[in-house]
Amino acid sequence: YIREQFEAEVHTLYKYKHENLCTLLAHSIDSPNRCLVYELCHNGSIYERLHNHTLPPLTWPQRLGLAIGATKALVFLHTQSPPAVHRDIKSPNILITSDYEAKVSDFGTMREMTTQRTSGAGGAATSMHTQQIIGTHHYVSSL
Repeated sequence: YIREQFEAEVHTLYKYKHENLCTLLAHSIDSPNRCLVYELCHNGSIYERLHNHTLPPLTWPQRLGLAIGATKALVFLHTQSPPAVHRDIKSPNILITSDYEAKVSDFGTMREMTTQRTSGAGGAATSMHTQQIIGTHHYVSSL
C-alpha cells in the first residue's frame, strides 16, 4: 500500500502544476527508503501557526490570503481533465511560504475522478464521487 501511495503522489506532482500546489523538486525510488524532496516552506503549516504559541500569530489578512490560495489550488484540481480530489485537505497539509503564500501538500491520497453528467429539473450538472474517506499524519517541518 505504501508503494502505491508513493507512486500516486509522484505521478500527481508531476502531472498537476499550480502556484498553490507544493512543488516536487526531486524523488528517489532507488532503495526501500523512498524519498520526496519538496520546496521548503519556511513558515511551516497553518496547523503549526495556529497551535504553536511560540510563533507569531497569523494576521487576519494573512489568514484570508492563505484561505484564498488553498481554495485556488483546490479549484485548479477540480477543474482539470480529468478532475482530481485531494481527499486529505486539512490545516497541517497547507504549508506557508516565506511570502505567506499557501501551498497545498500531501498528495498521497489524491485520486483522479471520472465525472458524470446528469440532467434534471434544475438543468445539467456534473458530479464526482469517491468511495473512501482516508487521511495521513500531518506535515512535520524540519527547519
